[in-house]
Amino acid sequence: MPIDIYDRNQEHIGIIRERYIDTDNVYMVAITDLNSADIAIDEDKLKKYMAGIVKVKSIFGKIDEDRLKEEIEELRISEQYEQLQQLSYDDFIKYLFLKNYSGKSIENYLEINGFREELIKGYILLDIKKIEIKNGKLCIDDEMDYILNETIDYDLIPKNNSPYLIDQRNDEITDKIKPIFAKITGYPIFQTDIMGFGEGFILGGDLADLGGRNHSHETILRIKSGSYEDNIVLPIIVFAKAGMPIQLYIGEKKVEKVFCDGVIYKLWQ
Repeated sequence: MPIDIYDRNQEHIGIIRERYIDTDNVYMVAITDLNSADIAIDEDKLKKYMAGIVKVKSIFGKIDEDRLKEEIEELRISEQYEQLQQLSYDDFIKYLFLKNYSGKSIENYLEINGFREELIKGYILLDIKKIEIKNGKLCIDDEMDYILNETIDYDLIPKNNSPYLIDQRNDEITDKIKPIFAKITGYPIFQTDIMGFGEGFILGGDLADLGGRNHSHETILRIKSGSYEDNIVLPIIVFAKAGMPIQLYIGEKKVEKVFCDGVIYKLWQ
């Protein structure tokens, strides 16, 4: 969503790009020198969605644009949104859209050609419910000293010599993903689940499990990125400590790779 996000000093960070793994009210902010004026938005789709939210759409799906603007303006000056009255009408309707959006992706509302990956340095997360308004700007009022810490230098990664083309293609895909910058804010917890012999067969295990594949590992991390803080569970041991910066590389539905303390962790789930 082409809406500009700023830090606590009102310096431009970037633009909201996408939802964060189906998490309500949490969005990925692309760190970029582009601003919202550089990205096109499908205004008709946006108005149609908001017309459904404020119930100014006819039974035939036609939008009453005058009533839509009246309803949005009434909300903007209401006590409920008092903090947001500094926003322009255009930014306020975008904010309402993000706050009420329940779909899986906002890509259909953006002109993606203006969001070329090479212009994005990475991402931070925005909890739309925790947004701060300063001088008409949407701001994240949190310290973000972990942004653009050491990132992966792909020249230092051993080349994949797998004879299977699919393995090489998977590496090429994940190498193009830009990271979410975050910080570990709690003590990491390692857990190992060891399956008993009889339990393995009951749960569908086979003789291969007797060779050492009868246990699983996971790491529980409390992380903070931008204004969003929560636990994530990774199906691998990540040797991390509280206070360390961490980078998450997100695929379509899950974390594909983690970079922490100079170590790359690939997740095969």
